[in-house]
Amino acid sequence: MYLIDNLLLMAGAGIIGLLILNVFLNKVCKFKPAQSGVATALISIAVLVPMAIYHWPGGDVFALYLSCNLLTCYAYYLIGKDGIKALKTADGKHLHWAPLTVFFFFLFLIIVEASLITLAERGLFYQKEDGSFVSTRFAGEVPNAYQKKESYYNDYQQRLYSQLDRGWRINYGFADIPKVDVTQTFIVEALSKDGLDLKDAKVVASFVRPADQRENFSIALEHLNGSNLYQTNIDFPVSGVWQLVLKVTQGDNVHEIQACTEIATKEGVFPKRNKYRPNENVGCKV
Repeated sequence: MYLIDNLLLMAGAGIIGLLILNVFLNKVCKFKPAQSGVATALISIAVLVPMAIYHWPGGDVFALYLSCNLLTCYAYYLIGKDGIKALKTADGKHLHWAPLTVFFFFLFLIIVEASLITLAERGLFYQKEDGSFVSTRFAGEVPNAYQKKESYYNDYQQRLYSQLDRGWRINYGFADIPKVDVTQTFIVEALSKDGLDLKDAKVVASFVRPADQRENFSIALEHLNGSNLYQTNIDFPVSGVWQLVLKVTQGDNVHEIQACTEIATKEGVFPKRNKYRPNENVGCKV
């Protein structure tokens, strides 16, 4: 939703800005429509390319911005005196196909790009017979996917070896069966290799929704004085499968655990497990 709103704002601001600049060059600086169109097109490219390099919005978004800018500059040229002449054939009675082809090509490109971005960001929704909803929205990048990222994978492996040598004992889970829209207590027990309390440790739990990363959230757990326990209250907005990334930090040492859990409906039903593993004993822990 944010991407779509931001996209409309940026594209609209670019179109209005280029129109104002074209009028200024044409009326005040006495540029011809063709000259002002070319000048503003080059200026827009000179501004857009460095911005895209600094903060890459994606190839589809960049193509949409560029198409909107070029089409705006070309449209201003067409509505000028030179453009009106260019639209007509030699006899001055018919419209020439070439300028219109260029214009409608960019217009078609903008419509296609905007449609693809909208489908990826918002998606199409429909309700299944069991009452659940299915969305075609792009869920986002796959987390912890280390294919073709050798340095990241090696760093991840090194952290795992360090954790094994450190030997911290981390236990975690819910106090009761986790249900959607019901406040649940999430508890973590953090012990050193010798079974002692980890002093001044910080515990952060990040819950990731694979089907819709807009639901992702992170929360810091509070340490219960006089114990080795950390806890927090959580309200899950939707039922289904959630991934957990649990980080326990003490000084420069970071202990990371990745796990997966399933949140039941208010009635205590686990849709995923009932469908694929009906005979499995459903537990309440991650």
